[in-house]
Amino acid sequence: MIRNPWQLIDKYKILQAKEETEKSYHETDSRKKRMAMALNDQIKEKESLIKKSKDEYQRFVTAQEEAIKKWEEEKQLLRFKEKQKADELKKVRQQQIQERSQLKQVHDAIRKEQESKEIMDIQHALMEEEENKYNSKVQERANWENIMKENAEKLKSKTNARKKKIEWMLNSWQL
Repeated sequence: MIRNPWQLIDKYKILQAKEETEKSYHETDSRKKRMAMALNDQIKEKESLIKKSKDEYQRFVTAQEEAIKKWEEEKQLLRFKEKQKADELKKVRQQQIQERSQLKQVHDAIRKEQESKEIMDIQHALMEEEENKYNSKVQERANWENIMKENAEKLKSKTNARKKKIEWMLNSWQL
């Protein structure tokens, strides 16, 4: 009941265009779905790679952190050992200083005792010298007094002899 054959052809063309459009739509849809699936696969692959990369990075970071932690522990242990060694050396030095100080005190005490003894010996020697000087002065004075006495006696005897001589002379002139 198609009255006009051109209408039939137009309808046929419309149906054909519709079918082609649907076919094209289905192909496009199918292509889109395949592209979406390919993109999803790529995204999943990329996510898998990213996850793998993150996991590797995390393992690397963890390994680095463990290495740093181990290094810090070793460093801390080394510092602790060095501090212990320094403390021991300090203790030994302190002990040596104390021993030297005690030895110095003993040495100083001995030296002071020796100096005191030397001073006492010197004082004793000085006192003996003073005493000897005094005794020698006393002896000198005694000798001098003896000499003076002898001189006085000699003078007296000379004077007496002169007096006698003068008297004898006077007596001999008077006679």
